[in-house]
Amino acid sequence: MGKIEDIQKLIDTFKMERIIYVILTSISAISLIGIGIYVALVEKNYQGFIALLVPTGTLTLCIFRVLKMWDDALKFISNIKMEEMQKVIDVHAH
Repeated sequence: MGKIEDIQKLIDTFKMERIIYVILTSISAISLIGIGIYVALVEKNYQGFIALLVPTGTLTLCIFRVLKMWDDALKFISNIKMEEMQKVIDVHAH
């Protein structure tokens, strides 16, 4: 198997993992925000709401940044793959 096939396999392997991480992160953030809103509105505990809101935002931001780095890395690898394919095409054309 060549480099291009290896790269494509790597991208395909992590695509589903990235989707799962985004879904789980979204569910977690919505759950934490929902619990915070419940605590603030029903129990009138505004300090509890703030206490849940700050780590929720921080956690969400950090996880999405990690996912963005993975996405950027895979896009970079994909661009290298395209450049290699173009070089092969150019070599065969001349």
